[in-house]
Amino acid sequence: MPFDPRPLFAKLQANHDVKAVWDELWNELHHQGDVGEASYAAVPHLVRIHRERGVTDWNTYAIVATIELARDSGKNPPVPDWLEPAYDNAIQELADVGRAELGVVSDEETIRCILAILAIAKGARVYGRLLADFSEEEVLELGREVWGTEADSRFGARYDNLSENIKLTRLLTELCTDLGFSLPLRDPGRFQALLPLGIDALTDGVLVAEGLDPQMEKDLRRQVRERVAKQFKPLD
Repeated sequence: MPFDPRPLFAKLQANHDVKAVWDELWNELHHQGDVGEASYAAVPHLVRIHRERGVTDWNTYAIVATIELARDSGKNPPVPDWLEPAYDNAIQELADVGRAELGVVSDEETIRCILAILAIAKGARVYGRLLADFSEEEVLELGREVWGTEADSRFGARYDNLSENIKLTRLLTELCTDLGFSLPLRDPGRFQALLPLGIDALTDGVLVAEGLDPQMEKDLRRQVRERVAKQFKPLD
């Protein structure tokens, strides 16, 4: 059955169960890198709702940027001719809204997502992709790989302890691409509390979040645990 986003749009506009709505929109509109006509058609509605809600929500900027950057990946279809004017106008409109909201936001995640849309709207897709796909910590890690210890002075930062969120994001990405999981890649922090409990606790937590019973999915649990252990060897 084709995905109908209208009930989710109505909830979002009413500020009802917003986190669950975004989780479902992320899963349906950008599933493992796949986008389609429904994803493109959602963009003008998401931008309209963002403007009418009057809430600076990083999700709008992030999902629109992600859909637009996935458009030319080679495996996804182009925007249909009938939708292209509204789609292009929506991206430009979101950039205009972002310029205004950039002056009042302070959290790094929202700033980064707004800057990604501004770059995309100006045709700077490489910079837009860098901003959309990589957190600040991941960019710093890339800097360390390129410049080594010199990156400390270039960025004025220390790299000794990379955020656990980077490892969690890598883990969730691997589970989605290798095992077909549909966990939201942009919410790794939900598993932070499980890290001190060890590999098995994190493994079971991931399976439960996917709606699975760890006791009933022994082979899948083994595969998940292997990937958890690879990312978090010091946990146990």
